[in-house]
Amino acid sequence: MKSIYFITPLLLCNLQCVTKQPLSSIVGHWQLTAIVASNGHTEKAPALTIFNFNPDSSYTLFYANAKKYTGIYSLQQVNKTLCTQYTINSNILYDTANIIQLTDTIMILKENRESGDTIKFRRV
Repeated sequence: MKSIYFITPLLLCNLQCVTKQPLSSIVGHWQLTAIVASNGHTEKAPALTIFNFNPDSSYTLFYANAKKYTGIYSLQQVNKTLCTQYTINSNILYDTANIIQLTDTIMILKENRESGDTIKFRRV
């Protein structure tokens, strides 16, 4: 088992890099539908953005049908946090978000960044 520890402004997150069965309700394709800023302003997704969460804790992000990013994810079930790790331009980056709502068709996350945006998805 390989653990990666990282600190975000609001959370110390332990991203487990193992092929462990994640929360099955997140596995699948999710389309970003809206971003709600902390000031309440809502914007539609800037371009077609699809996340594909795989059962092996890997994920693929398709952006505007042209860009593709891959990474790994972990779900911290105790505090309902989604942790992601990905690489852009040889830089390893990490994000965390609190899971506000997760149903068969809707996922709502609140980013653990200064912006504190709420991100809405629908299953596709």
